[in-house]
Amino acid sequence: MKIAQLFKSIRFFRFTLLLALFSVSLTVQAFEGLPKLRTELEGVNRAHWLIQRLQAVLTAEYGYEWQTDFEDISIWMHSDHEPGAISASSVGSSIHLTSSALTTLTDQELMGVLAHEVAHIERGDFFENLSDGIFYLPGALASDSFAEGVFLGKEMTADCVAYKWLRALSLYENYQPEAIAWGLKKQLYSNYSVLSDNPTVEKRYNALLNGAYKTGRCD
Repeated sequence: MKIAQLFKSIRFFRFTLLLALFSVSLTVQAFEGLPKLRTELEGVNRAHWLIQRLQAVLTAEYGYEWQTDFEDISIWMHSDHEPGAISASSVGSSIHLTSSALTTLTDQELMGVLAHEVAHIERGDFFENLSDGIFYLPGALASDSFAEGVFLGKEMTADCVAYKWLRALSLYENYQPEAIAWGLKKQLYSNYSVLSDNPTVEKRYNALLNGAYKTGRCD
C-alpha cells in the first residue's frame, strides 16, 4: 500500500514539475515577444493615424465625400517572407502590410503606400479583381503579359487617385505626392523577390517619377 502511494506521489510530483516547467517556458516566450508585440501595435497605430489624417484633411478642406467608412478599415501587420520585405495590399476593407513596410518606410512614404491602398478600397478594386480574375483566367494562364495588362491599369489608377489626394494634402500638411514613388523605389530594391522582379512595380514607379498624374483625370 505504501509503495503504491509512493509511486502515486512520484507521478504527481513529475506531473507538477512538468507543468511548472511548461508554465515557465510560456512565460519566458511571452516576455521575449513583448518588444515585438509593442512594435507591431505601434506600427498599426501609426498606420491608422495616417489614414485618419488623410480622411480628416480632405473632408474638412475639400468636402470630399468618401464611399468608405474609415472606421471599418482594419490594418494588419505580417512578418516578412524575407528579411527587409516591403509589401502592402488591400483585401476588402483591410490593409495588409509587412513589418518592414512599417519599420522601414518614413511617414511620407507610408502615407503614399496607405493612400494607394485606400484608393483601392474606395474604388472596390478587390471585388472587381476577383470577378476579373475569373473572367480573364484563360488569357492570364496563356500569357503573363496579358495578366499584367489587366491589373496594371487598376494599380496605376490607384496611384493616380492617391497622387491627387496627397497633392491636395500637401497644401495643409507635410506629405508630398512623390512619396508614393519613394515607397515604390524601396519596394523595388527590397529583398522581396516577388516585388523586385515585378515589372508592374517598375512601370508604376516610372509613371510617378515622370509626373504622369500631375494633370488630367484618373480613369
